Amino acid sequence: MNESSAYVQVATIVAKTGDEDAVGRLLSECVAPSRAEAGVLRYDLARSARDPRRFVVYEVYRDRAARDAHRDSEHVQRLIVGDVLKRAETVEIAPFVPVSELV
Repeated sequence: MNESSAYVQVATIVAKTGDEDAVGRLLSECVAPSRAEAGVLRYDLARSARDPRRFVVYEVYRDRAARDAHRDSEHVQRLIVGDVLKRAETVEIAPFVPVSELV
């Protein structure tokens, strides 16, 4: 991925048993302020239809600097770092490369 390309990442969160509704609420609260950030091109949240404890956030940023600004934002620090991580059994954040860059 070159430095000027979009930065794509997928976050997968599995809530601890009993915390799935709270995690869903907290992640949902993060959507609107995240989408309002200048460098956020896409920010989508989904919950598994098979496992209500599993959530996925699909994120596309203008570049890595925009992703870093998002990570350091007040709402991410308060909602995700301050609460979701305490209620999560596992969290995986994986970077992806846009397919258009592979062809």
